[in-house]
Amino acid sequence: MENKSRFIFAVIAIGFASVTTQVMLTREFLVVFYGNELSLGIILANWLFLVAIGSLAFGRFADRIERKMEALAVSQILLSVLILLSVFFVRSVRTLLGTAVVEVVDIPQMLYSSFIILTPVCIVIGFQFALACRISLSGNKTARKIGWVYVYESLGSAAGGFAFSFFLVHLSSVDAAIFAGMLVLFSAFLISINKKMRSAVILLLFLLFFVAISFSGTLDGISVRSRWGWFDLVESRDSVYGNVAVTRIGEQYNFYENGLFIFATDSLEFNEELVHFTMLEHPSPRNILLIGGGLSGAVKEIHKHHPGNITYIELDPLAIETAEKYVSNDTKKSLDDVEVKNVDGRLFLKQTVQKYDVILVSLAGPSNAQLNRFYTIEFFGEAKKALSEGGLLSVSLSSSESYMGKEMRELNGGIYKTLGEIFKNVIAISGDYTLVLIASDANLTYDSKTLTERLKDRKIENSHADVHYISQRLSEDKINTTLASLEGGVVNTDFRPVAYYHGMLLWSARVSPTLENIFIGISSMWWEFFIAILFAVTAILVALRGKTGGAYVPIAIATTGFAGIFFEIVLLLAFQVLYGYVYYMLSALITSFMVGLVLGSAMVNFYMDKTKKSYVFIMLIQFAIALYSLSLPSLIAFSSFENAVIVFPFLAIISGFLVGAEFPIANKIYIRNFETAGKTAGTLYGADLLGACIGALTASILLVPLLGIANVCYAVALLNIMPLALLISSQIRSH
Repeated sequence: MENKSRFIFAVIAIGFASVTTQVMLTREFLVVFYGNELSLGIILANWLFLVAIGSLAFGRFADRIERKMEALAVSQILLSVLILLSVFFVRSVRTLLGTAVVEVVDIPQMLYSSFIILTPVCIVIGFQFALACRISLSGNKTARKIGWVYVYESLGSAAGGFAFSFFLVHLSSVDAAIFAGMLVLFSAFLISINKKMRSAVILLLFLLFFVAISFSGTLDGISVRSRWGWFDLVESRDSVYGNVAVTRIGEQYNFYENGLFIFATDSLEFNEELVHFTMLEHPSPRNILLIGGGLSGAVKEIHKHHPGNITYIELDPLAIETAEKYVSNDTKKSLDDVEVKNVDGRLFLKQTVQKYDVILVSLAGPSNAQLNRFYTIEFFGEAKKALSEGGLLSVSLSSSESYMGKEMRELNGGIYKTLGEIFKNVIAISGDYTLVLIASDANLTYDSKTLTERLKDRKIENSHADVHYISQRLSEDKINTTLASLEGGVVNTDFRPVAYYHGMLLWSARVSPTLENIFIGISSMWWEFFIAILFAVTAILVALRGKTGGAYVPIAIATTGFAGIFFEIVLLLAFQVLYGYVYYMLSALITSFMVGLVLGSAMVNFYMDKTKKSYVFIMLIQFAIALYSLSLPSLIAFSSFENAVIVFPFLAIISGFLVGAEFPIANKIYIRNFETAGKTAGTLYGADLLGACIGALTASILLVPLLGIANVCYAVALLNIMPLALLISSQIRSH
């Protein structure tokens, strides 16, 4: 293999290791941080910020290193070790923080623990990019050489995303880390010139291979147990959808999905409230659809009403397979005559031609963007189409009889109001453990006499939701108190998921009152206020920067980085809403973005030496990004269930193409002195990542839930017009 080919392989390996390590460690962090979008945003923002620091700060040293290829090989050897160590540190983070599994990790702890653990890996990855840019300039010193480094790194990232989605996702994190480590070690071997270094790399390769075939399972088991501290961990398994774990306290088994508690084997009271309040509202429930919750005993309670058919939806087959080992024989037996579907609930409702008398949604509330899809006006409309005449839909939400704070009132009131937009009648019954909302176009009743008579006629004996309990819960005082608590909130939609935002507020109130106040303060600001600030900043920069047009290039790169991550988030969210949660297609969507990134950067890099109008070129790209952002809501609206599989990957490719096209031409404008290419390339790469960092932290957490996808698309368009205005003003002043 020629030296040039070896170098190209090394750069591809950087991108591959970066993406696979990011995804792997993010999955591990989500388990210990309970997996909502806020924790995801913090982890991703820390990752992007630290890689940017590695590129911006440490990239300056790349210009001073004499034996650059050997330095790159050493950094890859170091990276191979750090990837594996990071897995162990993430899994031990609760022990290191001194927090129990049942405790919620607060925001400061999330920030500094993920920051510390990610720092070594991210700094090395960021430094490697700047160093690779400097190495590429040996011989022919053109900005085009740096552009090709960006292309190869993006190609490696696309390959890494594809490999993780279809191969590494089936391995344990320890095995995946070993695989990624062996790849970068092989790359280090290829580019090593020093014989001693080559010998050391070969030794490390054999060591990792030996560990992989002999001890990886043992190491994985030890590290997983460290995640659960003093808890008695019975089982922990990974699927393509996440981690399923079981712990034991005495005779009780507790089930967790991605670190989030799902149910315990003795959750009888919760299931009786959820099921019987709903089933008793229907005079003769025969055909039942249950979305989630069947493993906790809900199916057993439904059987008491002697329905003709029960269909149970559970996305992850591993959850059922694991739970069946530990639930009671009665619960296990209750699934024998049930039609179990391992599919996304919304996707099932879009495709089914069956009609149901009762649809019960037994999920954890709109606590994240994925679950919010089951509490929107669009979902309720889809559910209504699947109901038979006189059929009813019920959802359950968190509630508290002793105290219901503003966040919970806004959340529950919004869902209550959203149901009212679709159904003629909606009733709310507050139990000890949950709030049950029941909706139908048929008449519903709060009359306890009617419901208790049905309970007796069906010969149902409950230990909790019995005749006396139902009568108590349906007293006039209880009903009025419950309805009074539901007066707040606004309608929740797929593309403006405000319930998810209020769910996040409820979560933040429990872990960090300060953060809650910040969110509330931001939510009170109209998006026009942000636009006013944007124009003010633009005017100030135009006045201060004068004729130095090149100084505006990092600003353009930063806003493009923000737009790139935003496009990814919006397309993932919209695709998920329209098509359902199909894991492999979502992964393919991310890979499509990376393919577009490669195509855009490669095409511009190939042609940019043929044009002398670099400023015009970058301004056209910036304008195209703004125009695409303005058009994106209409393009999404054009999509449907039938064409989403084709349209969304195509939109992802366009997004990646526009983002990738700007980096090579920006380098041509910005790099004036090729002796400091490592510093300048690192500056632009760092600006790109910092912009993406801000986008990751704000887009899915605040902007989309508060403003909706369309309004944020318009705001992102304006954000990218700002550097366009700066570049135009500098060119006007220079002539």
